[in-house]
Amino acid sequence: MHTSWRLSHVNGIYLLLAQLLERGVFYPRELSPDLVYGTFYQPLAFAPYALLPGDGLAKVPAMRILCGFDAALCLLLLAAVAARLGLARAACWRPSVWALCTIPVGFCLLAMRDDPRATWLGLLAVLAHLRRGHWSIVVAALCLSLAFFTKLTAPLVPCVAIALDLAFRRDHAAAIRFLFATAAAIAIPFAILQWGFGCELLDNGIRLALLEPAFQPRGVFQTTWRCLRDVIAWNEHALGLLPLALLSLGLLVVRIRRWRLDLADWLASAAFVKAWLAYRNPGADYNHLFDLALFCALHAAVRLAGWLSPGRALAALLVLLALDRPWEELIGPSDLPLADAPAARVARALASLPSVPTLVEDPLIQIEANTRPLVVDGGVVFARLRRDRLVRAQWFGPLSDPHALRRIVLLLDPFENTPERPGPYWYGVVNYDRDFHTELVAHWHVVMKTDAATILERLP
Repeated sequence: MHTSWRLSHVNGIYLLLAQLLERGVFYPRELSPDLVYGTFYQPLAFAPYALLPGDGLAKVPAMRILCGFDAALCLLLLAAVAARLGLARAACWRPSVWALCTIPVGFCLLAMRDDPRATWLGLLAVLAHLRRGHWSIVVAALCLSLAFFTKLTAPLVPCVAIALDLAFRRDHAAAIRFLFATAAAIAIPFAILQWGFGCELLDNGIRLALLEPAFQPRGVFQTTWRCLRDVIAWNEHALGLLPLALLSLGLLVVRIRRWRLDLADWLASAAFVKAWLAYRNPGADYNHLFDLALFCALHAAVRLAGWLSPGRALAALLVLLALDRPWEELIGPSDLPLADAPAARVARALASLPSVPTLVEDPLIQIEANTRPLVVDGGVVFARLRRDRLVRAQWFGPLSDPHALRRIVLLLDPFENTPERPGPYWYGVVNYDRDFHTELVAHWHVVMKTDAATILERLP
């Protein structure tokens, strides 16, 4: 018995990518009516899961253990960074404990996201930089390369912070060497995979994120509002990150006015900027605030080290515990068998229907129901199909075409339009595109609806 709480379509993407990797499918260049391989996720985000026992949902218990290890290692390395920045042995654990009392850290741990693995690799780079050894620049660059191949945005905060720290200490030559080494450490393996092994990493990630964005970016006001809303956890009524963020921001203002900045300041500053940039993507969630929670806690602990007696540090911890109540998420949910997970229930419902070409948005349902076509990442499938319209034409062409879709399974009802479940906005702007939503309205109807999915079939 293992809890299926927090199991989401993102975990399904990891599982499907790992399952395809086990079969030798790794970022293929060609799209086909049976497999549309398009995703933001980088190889080290899902490749470790291919080594885990089991298949499909059976991998989830081992995934939880691995993600728990990643999160614990991340907090351990944060304490090591705090110690290198001058905190006493007893005090160096404060940033980790404080950060654990915030929604982003608990969310990434329980929802099994790739952020902890990417962040601890970035923290290794920071530790290498702090050692100031002969090979520290090379080691830091290699760690940031591994972080990049885990999550595209992972190197941004540590890379910018290290470069600025070197430059601010008047070591401009070292800053240039570090940036050059990091760029080379990322570009060389990327080129080898892209052109040497024929993997389509460019379209699966960089093009979707930077060159031809899969989603229409939010405006400045919308970005700021949504980022602030998640920082104050508006929907969860948990405020653990808010005091840490406000305190860190206030301390940064003081430090900037005095023009006295060190690595802790640069890490916090870069984390704020990176969080805002991440929220330009309309699909951003709490996991994009993970490193912000860590580096705000680190910054506050370092800057207030002289004032924070053990009693005051304990009082701060009690305030965070009262505001965020992390135990409700960490130990609150009751165990639920994976066989009763929402995706498994929808898969059983699909099994009771005639077998026809079925487009499924949630890979968890695809895996359990063994449907075709396989779509790795529903959020970017139509961004890929804009570059290859032949598959799209086959999917929505005459029903006489053997690849024509007969059934579509979505996470939301595309006809329902409420603030909580904005179907038309989701499928016309965030996922897929306006043409897709127009097609649904004109030619499809809902045949079944559950709390986890909406099943549509094509009108005759």
